[in-house]
Amino acid sequence: MVCTFHHKGETYKYKTLSWDPANAPKNAWLTTTFDYITPEVRSLEDNLKVYIWNQHGGTQRVDDLRVEVWEPK
Repeated sequence: MVCTFHHKGETYKYKTLSWDPANAPKNAWLTTTFDYITPEVRSLEDNLKVYIWNQHGGTQRVDDLRVEVWEPK
């Protein structure tokens, strides 16, 4: 899983979570969480990208990918 924050197309915060699906139980869902504290935002036009990078190849299933945003009041 990868989280990146971008300003004018350039990454300024990059964080990954690695897991090896080959070591996961067969025919079972694997639940994982990943915390990402955003940097100081440079512009309201900046964006966050969250995606799965399948660097091991093969077929993987992702279900209920959810991104929660927590903001100060």
